[in-house]
Amino acid sequence: MHGTQRPRFQAMPQQTSSPHHPPPSPPPAFTTQETFAAIAAHLPGTVFRSQASAPWDVVFMGGAHEVSTGRSVQDFLADGTLYPTLVHPDDQAHFTQAFAQALQARQAWVEEYRVQHCDGSWHWARLHASGVYADD
Repeated sequence: MHGTQRPRFQAMPQQTSSPHHPPPSPPPAFTTQETFAAIAAHLPGTVFRSQASAPWDVVFMGGAHEVSTGRSVQDFLADGTLYPTLVHPDDQAHFTQAFAQALQARQAWVEEYRVQHCDGSWHWARLHASGVYADD
């Protein structure tokens, strides 16, 4: 060898199927909900999906929501209207108006507001949201 040569990588493809041994079945596909839940579980905040009008019934929730509210996913799914009731009364009107305006304009929005923890304390939250719209 003259000088420094780079190491080589050689791959030898293997036959994975034959008439006697069919290829393995692919893993089962995740539903959209399962995929969404798997992604949400690894985020530092809360991810949720709700109806686009009051009372904003929560249809999915995942992530670190218990940090700010002290409540479980089951609490929110059992009472889909719980989350809006946790927004501080002084923030309710602006929160509702900003939400409605963003949906009407079909724009994403960011909102800071206070949310009540189950111990009664208030925590600041920042919501990054956007609507999901039908094609029609």
